[in-house]
This record gives sequence, C-alpha cells and structure tokens, in this order.
Amino acid sequence: QGRGLSPARFHPLAALESAGVRASIGESEIATYEPPIREPGWTLGDVILGSIAGIVFGAVVLIVLFAAGVSVSENMFVAVAGTAIYSSFLAGLWLGVVRRRKLSWSDVGFRPVGGGAILAMIPAAIGLIFLNALVVLATRSIVGDVPTAREQVLGDQLSMSGGEFAALLLLAAVVAPFVEELVFRGLLYRYMRARRGAVVAAIGSAIAFALAHLVPALFLALFVIGFVLAR
Repeated sequence: QGRGLSPARFHPLAALESAGVRASIGESEIATYEPPIREPGWTLGDVILGSIAGIVFGAVVLIVLFAAGVSVSENMFVAVAGTAIYSSFLAGLWLGVVRRRKLSWSDVGFRPVGGGAILAMIPAAIGLIFLNALVVLATRSIVGDVPTAREQVLGDQLSMSGGEFAALLLLAAVVAPFVEELVFRGLLYRYMRARRGAVVAAIGSAIAFALAHLVPALFLALFVIGFVLAR
C-alpha cells in the first residue's frame, strides 16, 4: 500500500475497469472493450431547428444584399453572399443548438490541437486529394466531366482581382469548412454515432455532406471525403 491509500479506497480491478479494461479473476487473459459512447446533449430536432433558423437568416441577408443594390463583381458577390449564408447557418446552429443546450465548443468536436497534429494534417490532406482524384477519374465515364473548383467559382471568367481572391479564399478555406465541420462531423455524426455506431454514422453524415453540395457529378467524391473526415 502506498501512503494515503487503503484497500477500501483503491482496488486494481476497479482501476482497470475505469480505464476501459475488463479483467477476470482466475483467467490469464485481460479483454479490452470500448467504453460506451456518451449521449450527445442535443437532438436531431435541435439540428433541424438550427438549420431552419440558418436558412431564414441567410434569406434575410440575401434580400438585404439585393435590396441594397451594391455594385460589385460577380466573384465578389459570390464571396460575400456565400460568407453571409454560411455565417447565417453558423448563427442559427449556435442559437438553436449550442447556446440553447448550453454546450461548449468542445462538446461538438472543436478542441485545441498541438503542433504535431497540425503537421500530420499536411500529408493527410495530400493523400485525401489524391484519393479524391482517383475517385473522380474512376467515375468520369459514368457521371461525365466533373467541374473543377476553379470552374465552380469562376465559371467562364479567366481572372480575378486580389480582393476577390482574398474574399473567396476566406469563404472556401475558413468559413465554409468551419460550418461544415460543425454541421456534419460535429452535430450530425456525433448524434448518429451515439445511436447507430461509428460506421453507420460515418456513412450517414457522408451522404448528407455530399448531397448538401448540390453537385451530382461530385457526389461519390464528396461522399468519400465526408466518410474519411468522419472516421
């Protein structure tokens, strides 16, 4: 016994149980098991309510933008409107789920990461890009030509200004990924995982992620990305 410890306070089997290991007296093997997944502090109705609020907020913002009649380029309008819509979804989900249920950002999957994890994301992202390219090439004969990111943003335009590039980069690299992670991996995936398991949750959230982008030709590629990110 160590100082301050007694058999009534400490038991090796109890310690193993609390650490996620189950031990049996008289057996030579120790079996590991996964602790039960904690129920999320929100419901599917909360996510739907927050999404509806986000749609309403986004519609109001678009109406205001059109009513203001601000004269900007097409690229800048796409960047401003897209940022406004995503920000509206974020506001709706924050009010409808996070604030309403008194959740922290860590409850929905946003936690600080170390420098090692950030560095590991670089090769992981490169590998995901190659995997996505392989999926696109494999499905091209079925779905036809897949629009590139440049074609989706610029259309027939051949160039953009520095301000347009910065605004579109903010939308594509910061705002949109943050909101999509909150919706599909933070809320939807965690909700489904607690009820149907990790595999079903990854598949379901990946399907929702692919459908939400409204690009049929990219459905399979987006599904693969959503599944990998969820896992």
